[in-house]
Formats: sequence, C-alpha cells, structure tokens
Amino acid sequence: MVFRFNYPLLLLLIPIVVAFVLFRAKRLFRLAAWRRRLIVALRVVVAILLILCISGFGLKKTSDSATTVFVVDSSDSAANSRKAAEDFIRKAIKSKKSSDKVAVVNFGTNTAVEAIPSENINFTSIQTEINGKFTDIEQALKNAAALIPAEDRKRIVLISDGEENAGDAQKAVKALAGQGISLDVYPVGNEIGDEVLIKKIDVPETLRLNDKFEVSVKISSNVKTTGKLKLYKDRELANEISIDIQEGDNNFVFSDTALKGGVVTYSAEIVAEDDTLSQNNKMSSFSYIEDKARILVIHDKDEGGTELAKIMETDAEVQIIRPENVPVTMEELQKYDGFIMSNVSAEKVDDKFLDNLEICIRHLGKGLLVTGGSDSYALGGYYKTVLEKVLPVNMDIKTKEEDPNLGLVMVIDKSGSMADGQYGVSKVELAKEAAIRATEALKSNDMVGVLAFDSAYKWVVKTKKADNLKSIQDDIGTIRADGGTSILPALEEAYLSLKDADTKLKHIILLTDGQAERTGYSELVNKIREAKITLSTVAVGSEADTLLLKALAAGGGGRFYATDEFTDIPKIFAKETFLAGKSYLNNRTFTPKLTAYSPILSEIESIPSLDGYVGTSAKSTARVIFSSDQDDPILATWQYGLGRTAAWTSDAKGMWTSSWMQWEQSPRFWKNLISWLIQKKVKDDYSLTGGIINGKGNLELTLPADERLENETVEATIVSPGGKEEIVKLEPISPGVYRGSFTGDETGVYIANVSVNSNGETVKNINSGIIIPYSPEYDRIGKSDGNLLEKLAVEGGGRILSKPEEVFSGQLKQTVAINDMTNPLLILVIILLMLDIALRRLNIPFEKLEPVVSKIAEKSEAVAGMLVKQFKRERKSVAKQLKTEKVEEKIQKPVVKVKQDNEIKVAKKDMIKEVSKKNETDSDISKILAKQRNRKR
Repeated sequence: MVFRFNYPLLLLLIPIVVAFVLFRAKRLFRLAAWRRRLIVALRVVVAILLILCISGFGLKKTSDSATTVFVVDSSDSAANSRKAAEDFIRKAIKSKKSSDKVAVVNFGTNTAVEAIPSENINFTSIQTEINGKFTDIEQALKNAAALIPAEDRKRIVLISDGEENAGDAQKAVKALAGQGISLDVYPVGNEIGDEVLIKKIDVPETLRLNDKFEVSVKISSNVKTTGKLKLYKDRELANEISIDIQEGDNNFVFSDTALKGGVVTYSAEIVAEDDTLSQNNKMSSFSYIEDKARILVIHDKDEGGTELAKIMETDAEVQIIRPENVPVTMEELQKYDGFIMSNVSAEKVDDKFLDNLEICIRHLGKGLLVTGGSDSYALGGYYKTVLEKVLPVNMDIKTKEEDPNLGLVMVIDKSGSMADGQYGVSKVELAKEAAIRATEALKSNDMVGVLAFDSAYKWVVKTKKADNLKSIQDDIGTIRADGGTSILPALEEAYLSLKDADTKLKHIILLTDGQAERTGYSELVNKIREAKITLSTVAVGSEADTLLLKALAAGGGGRFYATDEFTDIPKIFAKETFLAGKSYLNNRTFTPKLTAYSPILSEIESIPSLDGYVGTSAKSTARVIFSSDQDDPILATWQYGLGRTAAWTSDAKGMWTSSWMQWEQSPRFWKNLISWLIQKKVKDDYSLTGGIINGKGNLELTLPADERLENETVEATIVSPGGKEEIVKLEPISPGVYRGSFTGDETGVYIANVSVNSNGETVKNINSGIIIPYSPEYDRIGKSDGNLLEKLAVEGGGRILSKPEEVFSGQLKQTVAINDMTNPLLILVIILLMLDIALRRLNIPFEKLEPVVSKIAEKSEAVAGMLVKQFKRERKSVAKQLKTEKVEEKIQKPVVKVKQDNEIKVAKKDMIKEVSKKNETDSDISKILAKQRNRKR
C-alpha cells in the first residue's frame, strides 16, 4: 500500500500553513499553557489534513481479484461455430479459480450481455438474440470492457472468425490496452461452401422517355454451375434467363426501353443449383426517367377541371374523368404523377380509390390538388375521410364566436317497404345506424329528437339534450318497419318540437323510400322557414317521391340527397349533422392576403380578387400561402410523406374566380402550383448519396455554394423497400454538406424525399433513391483480413488460444485500486475542529475531576488488595501440593524417584520464579498505593 496525490505540489503549502497557525497562536496567551499547546496542535493537524484533501490524497491498493469476459461472435458468418464457442466457454470455466469472476457477451451488429461478472457463473449456452447481419467487434469490445469492475485485473477472450465488416476493432484494442485489459483470441472456423452471389447491378442514373439502354449484372462464384437469372422492374418480373456460371466473375446484360417516367427500380436475382447462402442472391438499383408529367383530372358538375386541363395540356399529359369512373388499383394509379379533384364529393368516388391514392401520395411521391365548390371539402363529405387526412386543411371550421348549439330532429320512415334491403341488411337498419352516427357528431349542449313514422308518427326519442348518448342510441335501436307512409303529420310534429327549442340552430332531416301526401306542405314549409329551421331530405331508392323531397329541401333551405346505395345513408346523416351547425359557404368579394412565401409564386407580382370560398381550417404544420379577409385558408400546402397536397378552397370554374381565371398570370399560377405538386426532377448541382456504414443506412446531401441559405435545416423522409417510413434530420458536417442515418435494415432501393428549409420555410425539395445492398457479411467470396485476430492479440497484449485450459493460465496485469481518502479526512477535520471549539469556548474545570480520580484510585487499591489475597491463597495451595508430592516419592521406585526429583527441582525453580514475580508485583502495587496516599495529603 502506497500513497497517491493528484496534485502533489500542493503539499508545499504545509510548512507555510503550519507557520501561519503558529504565528496566530499568540492570540491564545490568556489560556493555560497546556490548553494553548493542545489547541495549536489540533489546528496544525487540521491544516495538514485539509491540504491532503485538496491535493487528492489516496491510498493505492493492489487488487487480487480478476474478471474474464468471453466475447462471442454470433454474426451470420460465424453461425456454424456457435456450438464450438459454447463448448470452449464451458470447459474454460471449469479451470478457473474460485475467486475469478466470469462474464459472457454475445455480439453481431449489436451487442447483448449474456451473463454479468460472477464468481459462480452457471453458463450452459447462448440464449440472447442479436442481429447477425454485421460483425461489429469494436462495439462488442467496448461493451465488454464496461462490464469489468475497475479494481479487478482484466481479461477479454474474443471468440470470432475475424470477419469484421462494421467498426474498427484495432481502434478499440488500443483503448483496451490503455485500461490495462489483456485481449486473448480464440479463432473459430468460417467454412465457405459452394457460393454464387450477385456482385453488382448497373443501370444508367438518368434516362429520357423511350431511351433504349442496358442493365448489367455481375455475378461471382467459387464453383462452376448453372442457374436462372431473373430481372425485376418495379417489383414485376421483366425477364428470366437460364445461365451457365463459371468460377470467378460472370457478366450478363439485359436490354430495356424507358417506357414510363419517374424513378424506376431494377432488381436482379440469381437462383443457382450449387449455392449455400440466399442472402447474397439479390441486388437492386434505380434510374430516373425524365418525361412529361401525367395528370388525372376528376370533375363532376362544373367545368373547373376542364379549365385546368386546358392550361396544363401543353406541359403535361392530362386525362379527364368522372368520379364514378376513377381507377381503383395501385397499378393504374401509379401511372399518374399528380391528381386534381375539382369540386368532387367524396361520396361519388370509390373508397378503394381514396385508400390507394393516400398510399400513392405518401409512399410514391404523387401530388394532389383539391379545388372548392358546393360539393367539396365539408360540403362534399370530406370530414373524417382519407381526403381530410391527406389535405393540409381540416373540414371543421374554427368559428370566430362561440359555437352555437344545435337542435336536430330526424324524421325516419319506418313503413313496411323499409324492411327491404340488400345482402341481408334492411333500409330501416341502415336508417337506425345513420341516426346513431348522427348523434355521435353532437355536443352535450345540443338537442336531438328521433321521430319514426308510417301511417302515423311516434316519438322514439323526444327532443332533449344530447348529454346521454347511450340511452338515446338504445332507444333508436328499437325502431321496427311496418305500416304505410304519411309524411306531413310527422314533419309538422318535428317542426313543433323545434319551434320553441332553446337552440341557436335548428335542423330537420327527413328520410323516406316511398310516396306520401303530395299537397298541404306549403304552409308548413313557410312556418319552418319563419322559425329559422332548415330542412334536408333523403330519398332512398327509385320508389321515393324525389320531386316532393327536392321541393321540401329547397323550401326548407337545406340539401336533397338521392341514393340507391343503401350504405350511403349513414354517411349522409353524419354529413348533415356536421354541416347543420356551421356555415361553410362564404359568398363575398375580397382580395386574398399573402401569408407565406412559396416557389408557387415565382414570377407572380400581384393577384386579383375572389368572390367566395368554402370554409376550412388549416392544420398546424400546413403552409397557408393565401388567406381570406377572415383569415381562413384560400391556398394551403404541405408535405405528406413523400408526396405533396394542396387545398384551393375557392373554385376553378369561375363562379367565385371570374377575375382570377381571366387574370393574365392565371396560367403561370396554376402551372407553378401543379409543377410544385408533382415534383418533376430538374437537373440541379446538388448531390444526394447514400449507402450502409457500420450497419446503419447513411444519407448525405451536398448543396451548390450559390444555394446556401440562412438558418438552413435539412430533413428527409425515407421509405424502405417494404414501405416503412422514417423521418431523419440531416446534420451539417461542413458548409453545404448534410448527413444523417436511418435504420437501413432492408436490402433494395430506398426512396428519399429531402426538404431544405430556411427560416422555417421549405425552399427546396429533392427526390432520389438510395441503394442498400446486402451486408458484406454475406460476401463470402470477397477479400477478408485473415490476420485480423492475430493483430488484435498482439496489440492487446494477449495470446492466440488453442485450448480452453489456457484461458486462466496466463498472467494478468496488476491493477492498482485507489481509495480516495477525502471523505474520511474531512470527517476527521470536523471532529478536530469541534474539539478545538470545545477547548476554547467551553470552560471545563479539570480541577474538579480530582474527586473522581480519587475514587478511581481507591477502587484500584481495593482491587489490588484482592489480587494480593488471591495470590497468597494460590501460594499456600502450591506448598501443600509439594508436601503431597514428597510423601508419594518415598513410596515410588528409586529410578522413578530420581526422575521425579529432577521434575520437582524444575518445578521448584519455576515456582520460585513465580513467587519472585508475585513479590515484585506486590512491591509495585504497594508503590502505587503509596503514591496515591501522598497525593491525597
């Protein structure tokens, strides 16, 4: 054990501080001499202890315990050697000392702790699961080193095939040497069987439409064999050939023509007769084919879509279609770069189209523009649909005042014909479901009533507050179909229940599938209108009186719906309830306000006025470029996955945009908007590259010097070959160069959409592909550093092991543990300081302690007397014993007598010595008692 000081030069302060303490001791002259000396001594000791603390005083101690960590390579290249590694560890543990600690670490791409350091380790086999796609020895050694207690002697045993393909093991070994850790190596076999793999696939980076080109595939093999080579284009089999494979490198070429634009992916796959590994049999690449954009325009009643098609037809291939004829399959939708929905109701397009449209936008980078009108946004039933999900606006509007409460009465036909239906579901059942869904859109301060009618009417739910939906919905479920059809009495009863209701908004929904009274409605409709109640009607099936229901809706200021699709009934009721509480149509003239800059405004200097729009509210992450005089969105955009969407809440026909469509810069505006949406790639000086580094996907963007902006940030959306989406922030590593990492655990082409932002605004968007090949773990024919393990052992100061018994036979570096003495010294300082204060501040009369001392002396004298008496008794006992022994001697034989005489002589001598000692003790005790008596006098 030796001393250690972190700052030994501070010890030079000791004589200075001691001198200072002695100098200050003059102030203690009033104290008694013995007190003054004791206080000065305490202060000197305290000063020395404090200097020892600040100098980092510690005690070095050599450790006797040792810890060994077995680091087992479980990557895919060493998978066949796992059992051999387990056997090696079990046998090695048998030869360890009882005091040795052992731990086990399992690694591949990541690292897992199989067993923590323990003297009583019970290892049987490796149980932890790791990612075996890479061999990262560096990280495994770092994690193993972290397990070893600092005070122990340290050893790591690496069990591996040495096929490192991630990290830098030699760098880690240098760090281990600095920590006093010895590295031993036990090599395991890496058997390579017959192997055929794809080394590379080459396609041109960019192409033009109708270009002819070649796809080159390079195959490596360590055996002569045959097989089939398949070429996939955008995941579809494009070509398949039978090939003869020679030992070494083989090159094969496919011919193709660029028939469609955008990013096209190519994948090559080899299936060989003699092959042992499948992970290296496939590789991908991509090419970008430049062509005219293809745009699908969907419009219904107005000609807004046609107007936009005319503007775009010179720069893009445009197709116009009705909503009922939209394509629904992914294969058909992928042909288009962008979509325009001009005043189209969501109820008129197939749900499959909307679902696949969302996938195309999010994962394939397509664009979508929706324009306004009487059948779009909230009025078109977009609420809680895919369209609301992908657009940058919500259908619900934020009212400038407190939301008014709503009184809603649903008048539902329950005549016998409502028992009919399709696929086993009757119309009355769908009507009940519609009423229930309508109640879910209500707030607790709204009022609701449900009136069912046939030849007569009956209240199912008397108009009341919608604060107990469960009870209301249970009552709706009791409606049964039976009887004739009489609308007028039921409609009048609904009017009477709402006329005096305490709500600001009042609305009636009438649903029927049959014929009823044709007259007598005029007076009732006038009363409904005067009471500020709105009325909407729903005609179900071809037997309904559509003329009557249209007239009622028009007179009641509501909407008319005709449906042969019984399943549309719940959607209609939900939409009506949603619309009844707010006013979405804004008919007034205003000039839009510019609220955010966008590339869409390139070359545009001023804008004309608009005459109206559909009310919406912007989502939190949307960019509102134009807003109304009421701060509602007019043009809002955002990034949705890899794609982009835009909401234009005015129309494109001219109803609200007569000035806008006649504006001389109108074509430029619409072209800029569509171009921004479809993201057609233009050749820039940027560089976007990627690959795999240390088992992680890597993306690097380099921007040209003249495009570097203030407060620039870069974010990328990465979509894997399997469709998984990941958002990555790219960090600057040098001026204009940004880098980020992503999961990258799939093989193939990743699609990257990179947004360049300046001062919180997106100023550039870049799309490209990133090729992630299979891991070098599976490149069994590639070159490897066969001497890596030997190098690691030499640099780590260890050995190349061949037997398990060798593990614990080697000598380890001594580890010196440092016990920091700061805390114990500080505790001692506090105690001494308290004693110093006690000596100076507390007037302890030590003279009064003399009676206590006298009593102690008296007790000591009594104890001494008792000891003398006990000594005398023992001496008499010894004498008596001697007399007894003399009588026995006379009886014994002469030979024995002589022997005993000798023993007695020795015993006498010992006794005489004891007596002498006792006498001396008596004398000492007498002297002590005499001194005490003299003190008393």
